[in-house]
Amino acid sequence: MSALPEKMYAIVKTGPQPGLEMVSIAIPSIKHDEILVKVRAASICGTDLHIYRGGMKLPTPLIIGHEFSGVIWQVKILPAYNRP
Repeated sequence: MSALPEKMYAIVKTGPQPGLEMVSIAIPSIKHDEILVKVRAASICGTDLHIYRGGMKLPTPLIIGHEFSGVIWQVKILPAYNRP
């Protein structure tokens, strides 16, 4: 597996107007008990269409999308003896 890049692309709702933008952002650092997934394929759902059309009141900027598939790129697991 290659090194983790510093940037990734995200689809962002930038304001109340219709439309979305693809922007380059920093890859988030993960916390304990989280994984980072490198997305290999993505899709859209009905909610994404409503967001694109400007039909939903949302805080902006907002990264959208939850329909994806990929590979686990990084894992941070808290040892069992430290779990809450």
